[in-house]
Amino acid sequence: MGTSQDLAYWDNRYKIGGDSGFGSKGDLLTYKAETINEIIKEFGAKSVVDLGCGDGNLARLIECEEYTGYDISQEAINIASKKRKGNFTTEVPEGEFDIALSIDIIGHITDKGDLRDHLNYLKKHKNFIIYAPKKIEDPQIHENSFNWVQMLKKKASRIIPQKYTVEEFGVFNGSYSEWYIY
Repeated sequence: MGTSQDLAYWDNRYKIGGDSGFGSKGDLLTYKAETINEIIKEFGAKSVVDLGCGDGNLARLIECEEYTGYDISQEAINIASKKRKGNFTTEVPEGEFDIALSIDIIGHITDKGDLRDHLNYLKKHKNFIIYAPKKIEDPQIHENSFNWVQMLKKKASRIIPQKYTVEEFGVFNGSYSEWYIY
C-alpha cells in the first residue's frame, strides 16, 4: 500500500527530522490515545495492528498486549520501533488482529487502488477504527480528494465527533477528523 511518490515523501520527511504532523503531539495526541484505549477496553482487544504508525508517538501510548506497527516508510519504522515494544514492519502484516487502526491515513492515500486495498485490509479484522477527516479543506499533493466520507459513514457502527475541532482550536491544535468505529 502506497506509491513510490508517497514513500519518497514520508522517507524524506522523517530523514530531515520531521514527524507525523500536528496530530502526533500535544492534546490531540493524548485525545487519540485515550479514545483508542477506551475502544480497546470496550472490545476486550488484545492484538492491534496500526496501519501507518508513523513516528510512533501514538504507538507508545496504545495499551494492548500485542502491537504491530506498519508504515510504508522504513525511516518511520526505525523511529517508531525505539518508542515501544512490538512488531514493526514495512510489509503489510498478515494474520487477523482484534483491532486494526487507520489513524490519519486515508487522507494521505493518493491512489484509488491503494485506498481500496487499505479499506479491504481493514475489513479483514474483527474490528477496525478509522480516524479521518470528514472533509478536506485544502488538499495538498499527498492528500486524496476522493468522496470516501459518505461510504465510511454508511457502514460505521458508531461515529465519534471530533473533540478538538479546527474551528475551536485552530489548524495546529485541532482536526477535521472524526472516529469511524466498525
